[in-house]
Amino acid sequence: LHDRVIQLFEGITDYHLAANVQPSINRQDIAGAHIAIAETTVNLRCQQDPELSELSRWAGEHVYHTPAAFSRLIRFLAEARSSGKGVFGVNIDPHSASYAASFGGDLSMGVHPELGLGNLPRVLIGTPGLLDEIIRWLPVEIPSDTVHAYLLNKHLYPDSIPATEDDLQIERAAARIILMKLLDQYSRTESWSRSNLKDQRELPPVEPIIAGGRVITEPDDPVSSILVLLDGLQPRGATTLVLDPHQIFAMLGAAAGLNPALSIQVLNSKAFIHLGTVISPTGRAKSGSPILRAKIEHENGGKIPVELLYGDMLSIPLSSGRSARMELHPLQNFDIGMGGEGVGGSLLVKGGSVGIVFDGRGRPFLPPDDPEQRSERYRKWEQGLGG
Repeated sequence: LHDRVIQLFEGITDYHLAANVQPSINRQDIAGAHIAIAETTVNLRCQQDPELSELSRWAGEHVYHTPAAFSRLIRFLAEARSSGKGVFGVNIDPHSASYAASFGGDLSMGVHPELGLGNLPRVLIGTPGLLDEIIRWLPVEIPSDTVHAYLLNKHLYPDSIPATEDDLQIERAAARIILMKLLDQYSRTESWSRSNLKDQRELPPVEPIIAGGRVITEPDDPVSSILVLLDGLQPRGATTLVLDPHQIFAMLGAAAGLNPALSIQVLNSKAFIHLGTVISPTGRAKSGSPILRAKIEHENGGKIPVELLYGDMLSIPLSSGRSARMELHPLQNFDIGMGGEGVGGSLLVKGGSVGIVFDGRGRPFLPPDDPEQRSERYRKWEQGLGG
């Protein structure tokens, strides 16, 4: 259709040709369209902003749209890995929230300004019950009026930082809801087959999950980062969590076209925070009953037995750069992503700042409605994770 399109639009308007977005009936590939839209956006911004145009010339015209650069590296990681899983990335800032996911070469990307922390009050107006959803994910009891007032103030001053512990907990609760809504948007738009998933809104098997944004990547509190990501995305089976505290992931995506080796070297450096490996069994059981037994064998030969109870969270220390072999044996027909309910196996796991994390809360997971019970549970989970 290229020649026909050129005949229709030549001399009437600017146009950009991209690869077919639906090369076959059951497959969509919008990566080419993403690239064309990103290039068009950069060109328009350069026309509007002389300083950006000059900067683009200095950079040899190598200026990239941030979400496109972010998703470019996500796709590269997915193609470079041989685990059979995809790669999922999220970023939350005051002005927008975005995700990028890649499976088998297919790429899905979404940028949602309405889900930025500073824009949530606009969403609150048109979404009855959203404020109650945010409050339900608060680890501490805070009056609803206080939560609403803080979110309104965040709208007026989106780049402000939390001044109190309650302010920080409100932002983290809001981040959990934003992650859920990003996952919901992804489940509606992504192109890979989800027929093997019981819940079409769940996150497919991914490794790693890469997260950016100050509300998630607070450097002094990795346990809270773990809880926000696990509550919001609720991954199943085994995955690893990586934080991008310096917001350089998109920069590496932009640099990859010029120097791919540089991107690989920085990805393997200490510029990122590797939280560790997470094991999340799926199923339902009586609270406090055993759902998983594991044996962790360290590189030095030491062995640690683990028993995970339903409703609990715990972590086993394993420092960054170290690895261990783990034998997993799910109980009560729980599924750990190794072939079905009750199927276990062996897994090579990598360490991180929190080590090996076991999330025994089941999937899907909701916290208690009662504020006191919820606060007690979160205190218990934080203690189990070493917080």
